[in-house]
Amino acid sequence: PLKDVPGPWLASCSPLYRFWYAVVKGNFHNDLTNLHRQYGNVVRIAPNEVSIWDPRAVSEIYAHGDKGYAKSLLKLPRYDIALPNGFFNLAVERDIQTHAEGRRAIAKDYNMTATLMAEAHFDNVIKDFILALDRNFAQKGGVCNFTIWSEYFTYDMITDLVFGEAY
Repeated sequence: PLKDVPGPWLASCSPLYRFWYAVVKGNFHNDLTNLHRQYGNVVRIAPNEVSIWDPRAVSEIYAHGDKGYAKSLLKLPRYDIALPNGFFNLAVERDIQTHAEGRRAIAKDYNMTATLMAEAHFDNVIKDFILALDRNFAQKGGVCNFTIWSEYFTYDMITDLVFGEAY
């Protein structure tokens, strides 16, 4: 069904093309950009896989319920590796009905009211983060390893939200 989708010849007959650039060369993101420049918004990257580079397609592809596309038409193991001991995982659930039930169960935690209630927690953690950066680096003229400090910030945000106190 993908025979008319443009892309490199090897991608049409073997997943080795994607494997070569993603694993061996480690620069698939650059190659993918070049492929889209060469072939357009839809490019075949494996026998049964395409890459879509059209931001307008995102809402159609990832629409909820039966309006979007199934995550996989086949029982592909790459989705199952994220399932801890076979328990439900909303992020990788393929069944549309099961996914919809899971979304409904947690929707109240992600609505605007819940977000606004959590905002005070976020404000405090952000304030503490800025003060820590100021105290440890700005006032001393030091150099900050922002990668590590952003991890600290993330841990503090999550632990404050989940446990009511920043780590």
